[in-house]
Amino acid sequence: VKRDDAQGISWLVQAAEHGDAEAAYILGEYYGRMANAGGKVNLAHRQKQAQYLRQATIAGHAAATRTMAELLLDRAMEEGVPPEKREKALRDGE
Repeated sequence: VKRDDAQGISWLVQAAEHGDAEAAYILGEYYGRMANAGGKVNLAHRQKQAQYLRQATIAGHAAATRTMAELLLDRAMEEGVPPEKREKALRDGE
């Protein structure tokens, strides 16, 4: 059977839309890899990553919760983030 990534993503999206936390987590991980591909951050993919990780986190998916926390902390440490927001994110992450 030939691999078809687009069809696989389509099935995962349908599953996530029907409340499948594992599918949402897999999509979050996928879009996270895509967001960082090519050396420059793709903001549209980063937004989808956060969307699917949030959905999985709300559904109680432990790995998604961890990944979402890491994403939020990483974003807090990015250049241009005001020091008070960075400090708050670090405190909240403890």
